[in-house]
Amino acid sequence: MAALLAGLPRTQLKGEVVLRTAGLDQAAQADIRVTNAAAGRWDQGLLPVRKLQAALSGTPSPLSRLSGQQVQLELGDARAAAGLITGQAEWQAPSGTQAYSQTALTLDLQRITPAALDQRAPAMTLSGPLTLKLQSPTAPASAQDWTLDSRLQGTSAQRRPTPRWST
Repeated sequence: MAALLAGLPRTQLKGEVVLRTAGLDQAAQADIRVTNAAAGRWDQGLLPVRKLQAALSGTPSPLSRLSGQQVQLELGDARAAAGLITGQAEWQAPSGTQAYSQTALTLDLQRITPAALDQRAPAMTLSGPLTLKLQSPTAPASAQDWTLDSRLQGTSAQRRPTPRWST
């Protein structure tokens, strides 16, 4: 990705997309698989994503809704996994009655270790559901409205120092 735009992380992406459709005005499905041979931590200028898989569906013309089922994002680097994110995604284009697009993500985080994604992050493990809803207006100067709902559970991997008492 860094080769396309300065400031983006370095990657070595390899992917496959299988598209099934009966025409532009008919429902279409796409199965996407992307691997990153150069996965690594953000603080090293790399993208901490090892693999992305998703099944997308929508009608190409006019594209008014896009659904992502079976979304799976495997995090980590070339040596070790740093967690798994699974879930669904939904995008809906602005319509005559609404002047904004809507995006909804319903995700399940499994054994995410932030310090393995970026060394500056805390040493912990996170798991649990995460829901994000975003409304993006068509007018560029308008504010976005978003809602985040999470019930993440975490455990700290840091050892606490043993208290020392002096008398």
